Amino acid sequence: MMKKNYGKKLNPCHVELSREKETIEKTAHKAVTDKAVAATCTKEGLTAGKHCSVCGTVLVERKTVAKKNHTVKDSVTKATTGKDGKIVSACSVCKKTIRTTVIPKVSTITLSATKYTYDGNTKTPKITVKDSKGKVLVKNRD
Repeated sequence: MMKKNYGKKLNPCHVELSREKETIEKTAHKAVTDKAVAATCTKEGLTAGKHCSVCGTVLVERKTVAKKNHTVKDSVTKATTGKDGKIVSACSVCKKTIRTTVIPKVSTITLSATKYTYDGNTKTPKITVKDSKGKVLVKNRD
């Protein structure tokens, strides 16, 4: 036979000096689900849990979920002969800028030769491009 848990409650009687006891049977917890909260790149999340709506006892503890990493996307503004360019790396979710890299503007463009004598062959001069910091730029890389 299962043993029942009982609580005791004293109820005052209409007669001042006497009291009678009333037996109240213990009830089961009334579980309420605490919804999970998804983690983002700006905030930690929580797992789902449960608690009793009557007494507040935690039945299933919620656990913290770590923040997610930023989803980084690069936006490129090309450098020109008149203006610096830039690469802005930002999170596509929260829009936070992670880093900005300046691309120095082009300051000089030189050709290995500017005049050729026609001999029936195609002439292709070597082109040298330097940025405003004096760095020689490499074709298909810079």
